Amino acid sequence: MAAPSTANVYPNFNNGDVDLALSTARRLKLHSDVLRGASDRFKELLCNENAAILSAKVRKRGDATRFRIELVNVGELHQIGNLVAQKLDANGRIVYEDGPRVSMILDRFGADPANHVLEDWESVIGALYGRPVKIGGSDMLIQSVMRTINIVNIAEYLKLENTPIFTAIELALVETQQALWRSIRADPLDWIELALRINSVAVFKEAATHVIGIWHTITPQRKNSLDPEVHELFSREAAKFVERKKDVQRKILQYKPKVLQYVKNVDRVKGKREHDPHIFVWIGFSGFQMWLAQYLAESKGVDGPDGGYAFFQLLQNGGEGYYTREAQADYAGCSGPGRAIVSDSIKEIKEAMKEIVKDVMIKNLRLDVRQSPVEYFACFDIERKHCPWTDEAVTPEPADDEPSLGGSENDDSDLEVLIAEDDEEDSADVAQMDGTKEAPYKRTHEEYVEDDDDSLFVQ
Repeated sequence: MAAPSTANVYPNFNNGDVDLALSTARRLKLHSDVLRGASDRFKELLCNENAAILSAKVRKRGDATRFRIELVNVGELHQIGNLVAQKLDANGRIVYEDGPRVSMILDRFGADPANHVLEDWESVIGALYGRPVKIGGSDMLIQSVMRTINIVNIAEYLKLENTPIFTAIELALVETQQALWRSIRADPLDWIELALRINSVAVFKEAATHVIGIWHTITPQRKNSLDPEVHELFSREAAKFVERKKDVQRKILQYKPKVLQYVKNVDRVKGKREHDPHIFVWIGFSGFQMWLAQYLAESKGVDGPDGGYAFFQLLQNGGEGYYTREAQADYAGCSGPGRAIVSDSIKEIKEAMKEIVKDVMIKNLRLDVRQSPVEYFACFDIERKHCPWTDEAVTPEPADDEPSLGGSENDDSDLEVLIAEDDEEDSADVAQMDGTKEAPYKRTHEEYVEDDDDSLFVQ
């Protein structure tokens, strides 16, 4: 069986009536009805005034080109440029008037792997024909965010707000997997702004988790540049988390080994003989309290520059990472058997410390923190209602009994990709974006999702 012809598929259709020149060498032959139906910008450019009236001779030879659109004013720093319509005569030849013309600058950049302006234009326009948007899947963090910005800028320039293009961009981003999550880690504030532009719940959740964790390090100027509603959300949740950390620190200071615990008017008062067997536990506990007091006196707790992260991490790691056996021996001054009991009591205390700090040390991220460590708090559980553009978005202060973002367990279920491998219905949707169909890209937003869920992720 012969291979299918590629002469009449995107980006070149035999019956296309639009000659779209991205550069002097890269041209696309497309359909005016498809472009006008998706883009208000193309509706302006592909008007009757810009359409050529072709001669009978030209029509007879099968040349249907009635419009010539050129990409001009593209800068060297990834500026996307803009489109202009050029006049065609009855023979289909360009009649240049005064004004910008398609430049050779993109031809030169075509060999530059750091510049993808042409590919980004082709990717966005291809989406109008059911082609998947391509971010690239590169592991280069700066390139990832720059390409996404380019694609979003192009989509906004073409006025594609009423098409599924932004859902397609979100899908393309998520398909890059760890490259995306690493890029968000490198610059979460830029990704917050991108998430707002494409209404991506997935990107907003990941970036917001980082931003709240580093909120105390962000300059006032940068904070004030954020969307006011987003600024209020981050400021409020960061303040609530400070109080939560202080509560954890109080629990650390109030901890006492089980055999030493006594509740007034509840527990029976013990005499000297009953306390004697636990003297070495007392020694171990008092030594630990001494270490704790000295450590916090150096402003390394919640009020420290890092918000207590290094302190809590030390307690989470346990072992010989702090208050070592050597330090215990120096404090206790006991014989060998006594030091062994002291050491065992310290082990119990350190295990209790791990449990106390466990919840605030959770990394509620899609990022693989083993490969890309995150040295700040990231335990926040961002929900759909925290996204400003969603119908359920809320900003009022929660009730006293409502948990803050940092108060829930790490649950990845709200970030599971809706398009599962074993979901035949969603797989069919994706098949419509794989470029095998030439029909115009006119699926509604609801066709990408199930029920009322308008993101790529199950809540």
